[in-house]
Amino acid sequence: MKVLEMQTCGKINSIYVARNSELEIPSQALQNCNDLKDMTLLSNNFTKIYNDSFSGLSNLETLILLNNENVKVTKTLMSHLINLREFTLGTYETIDVDSLNHLVSLEAVALIGLKHELSILEELLNGLENLNSITFSGNGLEIINFEYFHQFKKLRTLSLSENHLTNIPAGAFDELTTLENLILSGNQIASLDHNSFRGLSNVRNLQISRNLITDLNSLPFSHLINMIHLDFSLNPIEMLPSQLFEDNKNSEFLNFNGCKISELQSNVFKSLPKLFQLALSNNNLSTLSADSFIDLPELVYFNIENNKITRLNSNAFGTLEKLWTFDIRSNQLDEIEPGFFNKFPRLASFYGEGNICVRETISFVYNIDFDKENAFSTCFYNWQFGKTTTIPTTTSKPAITTNAATNTLHSISSAVAILGVIVMFVINRRQQ
Repeated sequence: MKVLEMQTCGKINSIYVARNSELEIPSQALQNCNDLKDMTLLSNNFTKIYNDSFSGLSNLETLILLNNENVKVTKTLMSHLINLREFTLGTYETIDVDSLNHLVSLEAVALIGLKHELSILEELLNGLENLNSITFSGNGLEIINFEYFHQFKKLRTLSLSENHLTNIPAGAFDELTTLENLILSGNQIASLDHNSFRGLSNVRNLQISRNLITDLNSLPFSHLINMIHLDFSLNPIEMLPSQLFEDNKNSEFLNFNGCKISELQSNVFKSLPKLFQLALSNNNLSTLSADSFIDLPELVYFNIENNKITRLNSNAFGTLEKLWTFDIRSNQLDEIEPGFFNKFPRLASFYGEGNICVRETISFVYNIDFDKENAFSTCFYNWQFGKTTTIPTTTSKPAITTNAATNTLHSISSAVAILGVIVMFVINRRQQ
């Protein structure tokens, strides 16, 4: 049996104890750890934790108890943690309903995989008016009393992920005017009402991936006027309506990877002047209609990998002054209109392998300039010099050769370009 006991903690402010069998925390074992701020107990099998095992931790601010066996959290055990600000409890542990109510300094509570009744989870947080972050994740919840959260007037983050929720009723979050982050991923939500997110004008981050949503014609994002980040990936939706983002002019990151999208209605992204990253990979798009991607002056990263696109049409794109990375790998591309790349004056990375024409393609192109004889791929050679409007499928190489030194240069260029993307992102974020 192992014993966690520290006669003196000195200036230690953080303890991490993980993956121990037959571990015991004796009575008053941490009595002299007055400077301890953070403690994590992860995946341990405890033989005993005494009611005063945490005595002496009056300055502890963060306590994480995850995947530990034979741990019961009681009011007496927690009574010494008078300055606790963040508490995470999950999976195997059990907790008495009155264990936290006296910890008025708590700002963030995460209850993960406890499988308790909703009423117990709610009772645990009663009276904790300073909470700004609540996580009820992986608890198997099918129904939520959304009005319960209205009492938390400082709430900025609410996570209800990995449950079994099927519906977000209209006005569910009406009173949560301070909320900035809403996480609903990994549920069974099948539809959204136009007013499902009413009242959430300050939400900046909405994660609703891995649900069962097939229709966005209700335009549910209209109330999220300050939304910056949307993760809608892995929902079985087939079409994005043209007015979907009409009221989301502050959006910067949109993720629709892994859906079943086969149609983008005209101008669906037109109203997004701050859009920085657009991800549409692993869908069923076969064509890009006219005006699909126009008026996107801040777009830097565009990913449409693993679709069924056969042709890149110039009229689908406006001039994207800041586009740096274009990823169209694993499509069925065999034609690019002449002048297509002229719309992307700063394009540094074009990923194209896995298409019909790319047997000889070096998939990463740095500082693309199709006005000079510096082609990096057979695939683009004839098209580049105006000999055809269709990318040839020949495997014969042009007069331009690639040797070891050239390949090394390409590798270095790849690394430089990737670094450039990161630098541009950081600069962009700081300027905002």
